[in-house]
Amino acid sequence: MKPLMTDQTDMACGRHINWHSVAFVDDVFRHAFWPAKEFFYELLGAPLGAVLNQPMPASIRRQMWQNGTLRPPSASALPQGPETQWLSEFNTLSPDSQRLLAGYLDPSALHICYEASPALLQFLDSKGITYVDLRLSPVRFLPDVILAMRSNSPQVNAALARIGLQRHEITVEAVKLSASFRHRDRYTPQGNIPRHPGTQMVVVGQTSSDASIIQGNRFVHLRDALPVLAEKLQGKHVLYLRHPSASADHQRSETELLSSLYPALEVTGANGYDLLCCEQSLEFLGLSSGLLQEAAFFGRSATSLLPPICPLAFPDGENADNGYWQITFDTFMSVPFWRCLLGSDEDHGRDTLRNMVPNQLRELHNVWWGYPAHKVKPNDYTRTLVGDVRPELQRVYGVARFILDLMAGPQVSVAVDDVLSRTWRWPNGSLVALQPNGIIMKDHRRAGTWRRLQQADPAYFLLWDDGYWIDFARYAGNGRLVCRNNVGDQFMVAQA
Repeated sequence: MKPLMTDQTDMACGRHINWHSVAFVDDVFRHAFWPAKEFFYELLGAPLGAVLNQPMPASIRRQMWQNGTLRPPSASALPQGPETQWLSEFNTLSPDSQRLLAGYLDPSALHICYEASPALLQFLDSKGITYVDLRLSPVRFLPDVILAMRSNSPQVNAALARIGLQRHEITVEAVKLSASFRHRDRYTPQGNIPRHPGTQMVVVGQTSSDASIIQGNRFVHLRDALPVLAEKLQGKHVLYLRHPSASADHQRSETELLSSLYPALEVTGANGYDLLCCEQSLEFLGLSSGLLQEAAFFGRSATSLLPPICPLAFPDGENADNGYWQITFDTFMSVPFWRCLLGSDEDHGRDTLRNMVPNQLRELHNVWWGYPAHKVKPNDYTRTLVGDVRPELQRVYGVARFILDLMAGPQVSVAVDDVLSRTWRWPNGSLVALQPNGIIMKDHRRAGTWRRLQQADPAYFLLWDDGYWIDFARYAGNGRLVCRNNVGDQFMVAQA
């Protein structure tokens, strides 16, 4: 093993490519998600400490806490300080922010960033500082989540290109997931899979304030793309896939917009990976989402209305200039990998998924997204692990029905009102009607019972026969029901 070389220079940009120290920096004035950033800096203390033979410095954020530039975190709240407007400085740092940050930068150190903004990377560039920006890869269906990395140093990027995963390895994993899901679905049709004839369009929802939807000094929303949406949705059955972290108000604004273009909009409860894997003819559309980037590995057509915040780079030259190279967690934590990046002439082989430890980084970082719901389907193995929970679910469901019956009293035929006089299109596309005798009809078949609480504003409990679901609904006027279910989901139902 050869030692790190000294006084070696990256001739393309004049920067030192042999570093004897590192620094950790990110968008220090944005306090949201700071624990995730510190998590990765602490992890890197192991391989970088071994390579440099010295303890790692505190991150620049923590240094600012220590000297009072930023107020340190307390037990009761996230840190607060001279917080700048992060949105307005996403693309360009203000002079005040540049001045505050400049005193903490060391031009001789390699700066490691986690999810740095374009403004921070441009500022580091202007100061002649070499950086490596890392983030969790948007490819999240592999046996474990992986890292995405890029640098402003041509030599570091060249090393990442030699080591980074190849596209075909990731595609193989997508093929495995698809084959497994379709095999199961052909024997036992899986729930929530849209089975309408013809091409269907899945609109992938977003949150109201994600870094990936910033343009200029504002967040872009679906309403800003109305002409494009109207064109793309024409002639297709439209499904809306909610973002799990979006607020109920934001989800409602997106569904109302889409319903104005396609009144028969279906709000799907399907898992995103189930949709990517199924046999149905589905296309995907959204502002910006990792799911839209993943779709290509499953052979799906996907349209992102904004460029991805983390373009994927692969050794075949794809996005080599501005993309992020895909690195497995074990490689990321290895000493030879960082020796290679820091300028050693030690060779490092191509990264591979073949020996990946499943769910290692997922468990450490507690980031799962939709992977477990897709991957862990009930089967003989899982039933043996957890036992058969169906009797217990039936008991709990029976108790809930008993209590609701006591609250509502005996259900006799009631006068037809705004709810009973209409047929409703449920989020899964089914036609639902509440009959005066207390029976729920779904697609002209009995599907459960309902109870009405006699209040000034009548409320309805819908007790479904299948799946242990209980919905609570109120009439909101204009042919709409406002509903929530027994797992906390809120949704709107329109008159069919």
